[in-house]
Order: sequence, then C-alpha cells, then structure tokens
Amino acid sequence: MQIIEEQDLVKATSARRKLQTIYWAITPVYIATVLILFFFSSHEYLWYLVGNVLLSLAFGCYSVYFFTVKYFDAKSYEKYLERVLSAMSSKDYGIFLRSEGSVTKEGVRFESLIFSVRGDEQQYLSFIEGLPLEEGENYLIVGQAGVLTRFEVHHGTV
Repeated sequence: MQIIEEQDLVKATSARRKLQTIYWAITPVYIATVLILFFFSSHEYLWYLVGNVLLSLAFGCYSVYFFTVKYFDAKSYEKYLERVLSAMSSKDYGIFLRSEGSVTKEGVRFESLIFSVRGDEQQYLSFIEGLPLEEGENYLIVGQAGVLTRFEVHHGTV
C-alpha cells in the first residue's frame, strides 16, 4: 500500500498557496473598509473610530490565528514532506509489533509504528493514522527519512 507519493507534495504546496491567497485577498478588503470608514467619518466621528478599532482588532486576531495555526501547519507539513521525498529510500522486512500513538515532530503530527527488523525494534512514522497493520504480521517496509512511505504484506520468513 502506497502511503506517500510525489503528488502529495504538490497538493501540500497548493494548499499552502491557497491559504496565502485567501489571506492576501482578505487584506485589501480590510484596508478598503478601514479607509472608507475613515474618509466617510463626518460629524459622528466616534462611531467610525469605534468601527475602525473593532475591524482592526478582528483583523489582528485573524492574522495571529492564521499565521500561528493554519498557515504554520500547512507550511510545516509541506517542508517535512519535501525532506522525506528527497531522502534516500530504504527497504526492510519486519514484523509489526505495535502502534505507540501520536507523535509531533517539527510541527507535524505522526503515528509512531514499531517494527521488529532483524531482531531490533525500529520506529517508523506515518502521516496516516490507523493503517491496516496487524500485530505479528510480516511486512515489506519502504521508508524514507524514518517515515513509512509504503508497505506490503510479506508471506514468508523475515
């Protein structure tokens, strides 16, 4: 079963660019609204000032949320995927022992999978949680940079 492909990097890059486009599309709308409120303020200057302050606070909160959560997650995933796909591939035969739950590494969330490879326990990370792996089953494991990119059931001895 193929887990990571080259097109995943293309999808991650386009998702990050889409987020950037959304942010930069909202920014001129905010600036235009603030300028309209500023230039149309006349004798009731206080209400326009309150509107500008509220819009500025809302846009500031949106910017902080955007760059600390959404954009950071997309950028981290894209960078990590780029490094994984550029790393050298390794193949091993191993017995799946257990899943050790979620691990966060460099801002990217993985599932930690433990295999017995040549008698030693070896950890592989997976972007996808809940892979159909059975404990005690033999697998052909293909990994890049410690991340599981492909696996197949191997019938035979390890």
